[in-house]
Amino acid sequence: MIDAVSALPERFGARFVTRGVLGRGGFGVVALAEDTLLGGEAAVKWLPGLSPARRAALRREVTALRAVSWPGVVTLLDEGEQDGGLWLGMERVRGAPFPGGVFDRLDGPLRDRALALLLTLERLHRAGVVHRDLKPQNVLVRPDGLPVILDLGLAVGRGVSAGGAQEAGGTPRYQAPEQARGEAVDGRADLFALGVMLTEALTGLADPWAVEGLDPPTLAALRALTAPRPEDRPATARDALALLGAPPEPRPLPPGDPLPAEALRGLFWGPDLGLHLAQDAAEALWGLTAGRREAVAATLDDWRREGLATDDGGRLRVSREALRRLTPLPPGPEAIAEAEEAGRVEEALARVEQQLAATRAQGGDELPWLSTLTRLALSLQRAPALRRALYELGRAAAPWPAGEALLHGALRSVEGDGPGALALLDGVGPVDDPRLEVWRHALRVHAAIRCGDAVVAAVLASIAPLAEHNPELAASLHGWRGLVAYREERYAEAAALHLRAAQGKPTRAGRLSSRLSAASAQLDAGQLDAAYAEASALAEEAAALRHTLFELRALWIQRSAAYRAGRALAPSAELVEAARAAGALLAQIALGEASIAWRAGQDALAILLAEESERAFARERQPGVLLARALLLTLRPAKKAERVKLARALAAEARRCPIPGLSLQALALCAAVVPGVDAGAVVKLAQRLPPALQSGRLELLSGEECLRLAGAGGTVLAKSPGDP
Repeated sequence: MIDAVSALPERFGARFVTRGVLGRGGFGVVALAEDTLLGGEAAVKWLPGLSPARRAALRREVTALRAVSWPGVVTLLDEGEQDGGLWLGMERVRGAPFPGGVFDRLDGPLRDRALALLLTLERLHRAGVVHRDLKPQNVLVRPDGLPVILDLGLAVGRGVSAGGAQEAGGTPRYQAPEQARGEAVDGRADLFALGVMLTEALTGLADPWAVEGLDPPTLAALRALTAPRPEDRPATARDALALLGAPPEPRPLPPGDPLPAEALRGLFWGPDLGLHLAQDAAEALWGLTAGRREAVAATLDDWRREGLATDDGGRLRVSREALRRLTPLPPGPEAIAEAEEAGRVEEALARVEQQLAATRAQGGDELPWLSTLTRLALSLQRAPALRRALYELGRAAAPWPAGEALLHGALRSVEGDGPGALALLDGVGPVDDPRLEVWRHALRVHAAIRCGDAVVAAVLASIAPLAEHNPELAASLHGWRGLVAYREERYAEAAALHLRAAQGKPTRAGRLSSRLSAASAQLDAGQLDAAYAEASALAEEAAALRHTLFELRALWIQRSAAYRAGRALAPSAELVEAARAAGALLAQIALGEASIAWRAGQDALAILLAEESERAFARERQPGVLLARALLLTLRPAKKAERVKLARALAAEARRCPIPGLSLQALALCAAVVPGVDAGAVVKLAQRLPPALQSGRLELLSGEECLRLAGAGGTVLAKSPGDP
């Protein structure tokens, strides 16, 4: 047999770089590797020189891991063939072999870990997967106490357990008798192994029928799990939970039985703005329990044990990712198309990757899935998604040069190389997929924007004749012209163009995106009532779709329109928390709420929010950082000499800013500290504002307020009469 350690490759595919050895067994080795695609560490199982039986075993593991995506099951990252062997890339799980400690009683942490493992086994068995090799080394307990199942190389799926002989496999110490005899097995074989593991943890022995000193309930539970005949064991992992004596953790619940659906929301932390965490967790809980008090308590315990929720001050925190796992997309292209239509691109992308892997394993036609994968990655316009799609295209059985060129062009554009991206995209030529052809032109426009106005005009002119015969391209062309109009400060025209674009977009998400761009242009055109009304409607529509980014953007536009119109507002901590949790629009939203707090006289809160905005703007290298720093300049206590020094440095930065409105407000606030600094520039910039913005506010100040500050010799800005 090949020595797997000496034959260990330096790389696995184009993704993993070997960094060391984590362990070895009879058939191969588990390598520590660096994941060059996603970053961080991974564990790569390497099996060289495989027999047909072992090759089939690894394929079973791939199928089993793709069937169940759950916190208690190791995450499959990738797999491939190399040098006559197979490899499997997985997340690296840090932990100790089950039970992860020394215990002498089946209660407390040991019981929690056993129950969590049973809940994960229930998920596996419900998906038709039987592990067949449960043992302490294949169940690692993470530092937070969650057991994670590894090594599904001997797993079997639906149909195998219905009858017929199979290879015994497994580890003799933990093997159920029927498995040792080579008979067909079901989930009760895994329950037998768990019974042995628990017995071993408590006594050091493997046979609960040969031990003494355990309390009668524990002994009865262990003997039931390890009964020689499978029909004498619990029928399912769910049935086995009751054996371990697990009353629900005491938890304050609202009155009533059944509990009203609305009352369940109070059991969870939000935010509900944008993310709808409490609302959707409550709906998922209601769907599973119909509000029955006992079932609610038991389900909340399950979620906590399974790593889907964490306790926090008497309520549970459930992440968006956990909610996706609790309410997954159904299989099939229809569900993927529905998710894409609604703009839930990351959900659709994850499902496409699963379908692509299954198609690849079966030797089917990859191109339809690769085309969908490319389109979804392009719509995200984020470097990690683009690189991941490129990686999948690189692994395809047949090359697809057009798709690779589109992704490379998008990646260059995202990374700031407009000329390189445009040259690459112009060399692609028309793409057969009509939706990808629209994306090719979209990428050309975005690359051209980085090359200057003349290049943008030329690209738009080249698209115009093609759009006459392509309604989707024509709609997009209106939107691209709207982008140009916005850049040239023709805001009212930009809003009209984006609204025309929305009428021809083929997906609901596309229409929402164009309408949001229109509302944003209306905001900067001073059409505050129209912007407020449109953003309010869009926020409701995006919430119904659970499109977090669109909802947050709509709420930001809505509140910005209200602020600029001088309406009385209170700062929204929930909106900032939602932006922080979603990792989207935090800089803009925190600045908006800082402005509201400042106007309301809540200076301490305004400082905290402006500081968060400054950090977020600085990370993103956006010019809005000027406004956050200018606001902090007026709010933070400091000695006069230090404030003057900071104001002069900020004014110099503001003079270089290409966005007139930002430069105007920053210079005006600097003038409140250094009398007369750049007063002439303030006047000139204020005169460039559209008439509707002369008296109305921008992000922080109105044009009139800027002029007053520049000419008032450093007088502190007074709150206007309409301010709260």
